[in-house]
Amino acid sequence: MPIIPLFLKALLKFVTSMQGSYWKKYQDVGALFLDSLQGITALKIFGADNKRAREINDKSEDFRIETMKILTMQLSSITLIEWIAYGSSIGCIFMSLYASSKEGLSLLSLIIVLILAMEAFNPMITLTASFHVAMIGVAAGKNLIEF
Repeated sequence: MPIIPLFLKALLKFVTSMQGSYWKKYQDVGALFLDSLQGITALKIFGADNKRAREINDKSEDFRIETMKILTMQLSSITLIEWIAYGSSIGCIFMSLYASSKEGLSLLSLIIVLILAMEAFNPMITLTASFHVAMIGVAAGKNLIEF
């Protein structure tokens, strides 16, 4: 059963919606900060610098919360994929041990199965980690094009 590709497809939809919100907050903080730097003299003259500092602080806090949501989602999905991959590896190991006890697999065959069981799911783990990095890049590219 292709559980990991289905999981990645569902994750793609979820990440896409989160990335839009993330980049919007990122741009809001950046634009407000740049505007504040360019107008620092006017803000000081009119005594609005403390108000602007609170605005920057509020937007920065919103951005920090959004960043933590994305990092939590990424960590959760990577952890889930690793549980599936390592659980499958353990299942392969137990199946080979069972087959060895019932059908008399040779020690060499058992060692090969043990080595392959741990290596067979590494591409899926690498794909999941690369998937998150790629999604951030795609979202950043879309924002550059729309800019």
